[in-house]
Formats: sequence, structure tokens, C-alpha cells
Amino acid sequence: MRTIILVLLSLAISCEVSLAQQLNRFCIGERRCPIGSHTLYPCGSDADTIAEELCTVRLGGGQTKVLPHQLRKDGMKAGKRCGYAWYSVSCMKN
Repeated sequence: MRTIILVLLSLAISCEVSLAQQLNRFCIGERRCPIGSHTLYPCGSDADTIAEELCTVRLGGGQTKVLPHQLRKDGMKAGKRCGYAWYSVSCMKN
């Protein structure tokens, strides 16, 4: 019985953690992101600025709030002009 309770408690905690964040993926590069259907931003774009934009929520009265977030560079590939870099950003929901 204790094992079942511990398993259920563990599942509840992991579900709460997964619901507490939103994962976004994006790519900065030349034409098409080489790893699939990521949103593509042009060469020279700033990953930190994009992460902040993706983690911004709109509040009442025209106000906005940038949620705490974690940005991770997942990979990169050389190209003709600027190459490609792809990222994941986790936005923590309050």
C-alpha cells in the first residue's frame, strides 16, 4: 500500500512540474531550420530577447510581465551566411 501511495505522489509531483512550465523551441538562421518546424528568426537575432518575448504574458490594462525562464542552446550548424542555431526556452508559469 505504501508503494502505491509513493508512486501516486511521485506522479502527482511530476505532473505539477510539467504543468508549471511551457516549452518553446526556435531557430535563428538563414532560410529553414535544419531540424524541423521550429519558428525561424533571421540572422543577427538575439536569443535572449526572443526568449523574453516568448515568455511575456499580457496582463489587464495593457501591462505585460516577463515570466522567469530558462534558455538552452540545443545545437548549431554552419551555413553560407550565418548558419543556424536552435534553442529551447522553458517559461515558468506562476
